[in-house]
Amino acid sequence: MAWETPLSALLTKHGALVGAISVECAGPTNPVATGSAMTAAPRISGGRGVRAAQRLSAGDELLRVPSSCLLCGAEPEAVCVQLLHERARLDASPFFEYIRTLPVAYSTPLGWCEAQLQLLQCDRFIGRVKRERAELARRFARLEAQGALPRGSSLDDFTWAVGTVLSRSAFLPLEALPLEPTHDASASGGGGEDGGDCGGGGGRTAGDPPQNLERPTRVDHECANDSVDGEARLWRHGGLCLVPLGDMFNHSALSTARAVYDEASDCYVYIAGDDTKAGDEVFLNYGAHDDETLLLLYGFVPAENPLSRRVLGSSGAQALLLCDDDLRWLRRHALLSEWSVSANGPSFGLLAALRLLHASAAERERGAALSILEGERVSERCEVRALEHVIALIDVMAAEFGTTLDEDLRQRVDEQQVDGGCEGSTLRARPDCGNDDGGMTQTGCSATVSSAPAASRKRARTTCGPSGSADEMGLDLGITRAALPSYKQPRPRTLDRQPVLNEQPVVQSAASLAFAFRIAQKRTLRAARDAASQSLEHCKLKVRNAFE
Repeated sequence: MAWETPLSALLTKHGALVGAISVECAGPTNPVATGSAMTAAPRISGGRGVRAAQRLSAGDELLRVPSSCLLCGAEPEAVCVQLLHERARLDASPFFEYIRTLPVAYSTPLGWCEAQLQLLQCDRFIGRVKRERAELARRFARLEAQGALPRGSSLDDFTWAVGTVLSRSAFLPLEALPLEPTHDASASGGGGEDGGDCGGGGGRTAGDPPQNLERPTRVDHECANDSVDGEARLWRHGGLCLVPLGDMFNHSALSTARAVYDEASDCYVYIAGDDTKAGDEVFLNYGAHDDETLLLLYGFVPAENPLSRRVLGSSGAQALLLCDDDLRWLRRHALLSEWSVSANGPSFGLLAALRLLHASAAERERGAALSILEGERVSERCEVRALEHVIALIDVMAAEFGTTLDEDLRQRVDEQQVDGGCEGSTLRARPDCGNDDGGMTQTGCSATVSSAPAASRKRARTTCGPSGSADEMGLDLGITRAALPSYKQPRPRTLDRQPVLNEQPVVQSAASLAFAFRIAQKRTLRAARDAASQSLEHCKLKVRNAFE
């Protein structure tokens, strides 16, 4: 992990404060100091993580990175282009020490082949992944035609950049972005004796960015924590930045630590949310995301997610058979979206639609619509029918899976024996800590998206599961990085043995992630059915008592 010291030293030189944390890699106890103190904490669960290098109190600063060290843009696409240009410059880039810490592959479904996608057993989510993949290819083609990408860039290169930005970027207020690029590639001096400049003379963009990118005239930079995503909004407009070392924090839905842009100091600051003992891992909450979004954006499925839900597919929505007038009323009051069930039962919109569906004519005349909008029951009779309908819909959703929860749990045991027990990981990616560059490959038949420039890679062919070859899927499986002389080469990829990292798995296989996703979804459905059944029994009891 020789990259840690140069990166932290470079950041410190340009005003970053990193002494409160250390970055640790999975494997035997082997923390690597990123500041003035080094911890000797037990190993983390996998990949990389951040630990407190000293005792911290709530409100203490964990990390402070000046804006001159951020790689940022007004929208995801712009950051992706900046990143590719910086990577193409190799050690001439002021971001060289940061880029060499990035994974060379990501485990998100954007890189899965057809056979792996089918393991999700969720047609609606599979369709969502394919739509995002098609949009990614469309944007790549447009940028390539504009000449906005480095020479020789491939779709795999762009996919890698997108994976980096989606899984590792932080939101940045648009007023913090420079109006024009302030860093000239020809004047960067990245190979100087002092290790170069993080971003030029106070500039926050870098490289040799093209000037012909499409940019929004009006940008909405709503925070990701505002609400649970209906769609991942991969290409949402808003300021984004890559924060060196700030992207090493793992996810926890319970974390109260904060990452904020401090306008007064022009720095990105990470703040402890709770008192923390020296050696304890420090987490961030990536946002109010359900399992689908966490898998699509970050490439993991947590073992416990309080925001886990199952969204109604087309078969479930069609089962409601609402009349046109009811549909118009629901649409007018924004109740047609987010029909889902969770451990707490049906969503507000779904329950409102079912209450409207089962309200009698007399109840409608007495103001059922107002009760529905206020989240109140129309009547006990109506509530019984609505909850019975909820349970029926849950059964329909459960039947859409090709396997049962018990079957998946048995199969998951077999997977854990191969993968080393990765279920419930909260890691964005599992870098190979045996390489200075964090190189890694995906196991199984999953595509590997390399961070090496396309022109520099040796090509390899491998099968892509029963669905056909990787070439038929349009995926480039470059797995070496010969053009990056200061990087160590990744270990050779073999089909009969998974790559190992200190005898730990390098990255979860697509099959392992698909199993984890299916298990999480089926557990959510089971919990939702239990909650609805409990409410139904309570309503039936009230109805019986009313007639006695």
